[in-house]
Amino acid sequence: MKSFSLAAILIAALLLTISQDSMSQLNYFVPHNIPVTTYTVDLEFNFNDNYVEGNGNIKFKNTGTKPIHVIALDYSINDYNLISLHQAGIVLNAHNPDDRAQVNTPVYFELDQPLPAGADLSLELRFKRNLNLSPNFQTFESQSIIPVLWWDGITHSKQFAVKVNTDQNLSMAIGGRLNQESGYYENDHAKDFGFYFSRKGKVLQEIIAGVQVRVLYPPNGQKVASLALETAGEAIPFYIDLMGYYPYSFINIIPGGPGVWGGYPFASGMVVIHGMQYYDKGSDRHWRWITAHEIGHEFWGEYVLDKDDPPFLWIALGIYADWKFSQHVGLSDSKHRNWAEMFLSGIKKGYNTTMDIRPQEEALLGFDRNNYVIHAKGFAFISALEMVMGKEKFQDAYVTTLSRYGGRRLGNNDFQLICEESSGENLDWFFDAWLRSNKYLSAFVGNTTSVLENGKYTSTVSVYHESDFFMPVPVYATFDDGTFQVKMTDRVSRKSVVHFMSSSKLSGAVIDPSGCLANLDEVFTQANKDVNQKIDELPYSGAGDKSYLVYRMAMNADKEQIADNWFKLGIVLYDAAYYKQSRYAFKYALQYGPEDDIFINKVWLGNLYDILGDRERALSYYQEAIDIWDGGVYTHSQFNLTINEAWLNDRLEKPFSRGRKLSW
Repeated sequence: MKSFSLAAILIAALLLTISQDSMSQLNYFVPHNIPVTTYTVDLEFNFNDNYVEGNGNIKFKNTGTKPIHVIALDYSINDYNLISLHQAGIVLNAHNPDDRAQVNTPVYFELDQPLPAGADLSLELRFKRNLNLSPNFQTFESQSIIPVLWWDGITHSKQFAVKVNTDQNLSMAIGGRLNQESGYYENDHAKDFGFYFSRKGKVLQEIIAGVQVRVLYPPNGQKVASLALETAGEAIPFYIDLMGYYPYSFINIIPGGPGVWGGYPFASGMVVIHGMQYYDKGSDRHWRWITAHEIGHEFWGEYVLDKDDPPFLWIALGIYADWKFSQHVGLSDSKHRNWAEMFLSGIKKGYNTTMDIRPQEEALLGFDRNNYVIHAKGFAFISALEMVMGKEKFQDAYVTTLSRYGGRRLGNNDFQLICEESSGENLDWFFDAWLRSNKYLSAFVGNTTSVLENGKYTSTVSVYHESDFFMPVPVYATFDDGTFQVKMTDRVSRKSVVHFMSSSKLSGAVIDPSGCLANLDEVFTQANKDVNQKIDELPYSGAGDKSYLVYRMAMNADKEQIADNWFKLGIVLYDAAYYKQSRYAFKYALQYGPEDDIFINKVWLGNLYDILGDRERALSYYQEAIDIWDGGVYTHSQFNLTINEAWLNDRLEKPFSRGRKLSW
């Protein structure tokens, strides 16, 4: 009894110690649904003294189920960045256990009173930070002036109302639309709130479909600025028609670097166009396309946030918008065709073009992944998806995604589910190939026929897949009378035959003459490591026609480097009834594989010669196998095959077969 009481006392003391220790730690967590936070801030930019000062408040509602004890700000505190945070008049102190002179982002603050689930919080904010400007600065830009809540670095949507005062007369673009009554720049769906100031910049502006468009341009940039404003006048109404609305009440177009490089989303409602002062170095098509492209990205990447890390889907969805705009206004598809070709060139160079990878994997890649994969394959993926789903169903999924995920984070799995809802089909086969593997489309037109029967021509076009990824492709058939027809192939087999009925004879057939479908219509030699990987990925049974396609790749590679993988390839080819090809695979396995496999390779060569009807050669290989047999037992469970002494002796008496052929 005394022993039990002592144990109870010790346990109670331990629990008390743990409880007290827990109380001394910061109880920080990220809510399942990150609350939408409103930042109302008055800013004073003092460019003469090189600092900005802000006063205002931070408000949000705890929409979770747990009380919030600790918040974090994306801000650093030091001699050049000051901050003061109050809750109901009580100063909140930054968590600084090491008492350092600088507290790096994120900075944690323990609330004076925990915020219960369902309750509102209002914090008074004051901050002052150095702008780090040179004395004769010409431009200043930033997306991180205002301290914002930090939730483990997760991208989230915010609301801003920001008043801006400056001590100099500068042209400026601010990440919100100016409310003339309150004097605040407002933005209700901001990933980032941006600022751009220029000494010499000029502004063109216009209200287009209710959206305030401002183009701030540098000296000598008026031609590009005028063209950008004109393009916005076409693009914004088109996007509203395509997607139902424009997500922001404003768009600022600002200058970037000195080269004709393209552009990028600078902040929510703000986009950069590079090289605005060099109109003659780009074509009208380039300036129009890049403007439409960046405006389209305000839907995808700013309004709908990308959940994947590293992100990629927002690029593909944004490119779709400018692709449709280019078609609508009659701009050339050359940019999009070039992206399809760039992706295919990456395949031929042996690049890993898998889109859905981890940051650690991305860091190991030694090529320009942003162009070859994120942009080039991004377009290839989205154009192929529209082709497979059909334009109407794809656009239904496109608009539904925007409606559901505005102000939220979208992952590729979320997008796949919506596409499956719209199409009524499971699309694992498509998304796994395009996003989660290095597979690619390689389809060729083969033989054609055109026969006159009863006054009509019956024509066929055979399409062959030369990679291990099959998908439906459009076959454009032309006829002698100038007409054409389009039909889709299937995705179930390597060879697909498409049938046409016409009044005149078939004159030709091609796959996707637009060039926007990324189709590698040439045979090229795969790197040995890629061929070995393809063999590794094949299942031992059920690979079907894909085993033959991988065999063709192996035959064009360095056969010695395939080594012991020839044995697996032989087994897989046998399973798919590619007996001649299986025989060659086992011969190479015998030549290049390990010595330990000589016996089983000879056995399989005997089996295959029996199946192919050459009993004499089969007996020769069986005898050679028996002569070196070590007494072991070999099992191939997928074929219900056990190779032992009795089985070997039986082979000398009667040929090997896959079993008794059946008939009705």
